[in-house]
Amino acid sequence: MNNKRVFILLIAAALPVSAFLLVDQVYRYDHLMGQVEMLHARQTELFEENKRTVVNIAILRAPERIDRIARELGLKKGSGRSLLEIKLPSIRRASDG
Repeated sequence: MNNKRVFILLIAAALPVSAFLLVDQVYRYDHLMGQVEMLHARQTELFEENKRTVVNIAILRAPERIDRIARELGLKKGSGRSLLEIKLPSIRRASDG
């Protein structure tokens, strides 16, 4: 075979391989884009959930709410004199030496 014929055969073989690789790349790109869109939607969902959680924490920590619940339970604010501090002796473990 002459060089021209070998070159033509190489070109003829390279075209289907190139087409296959292109199709494969397009498929992988579409698959990855689908994953990116899914992750973006999940990120947005988690961001919104985080915002709701921060708002709920702020509501639950509100001093007015805590005062209301304390009154409902019959609790009263204590003064410094009415508080009792209890200190427990430290317990040494065998591993402490």
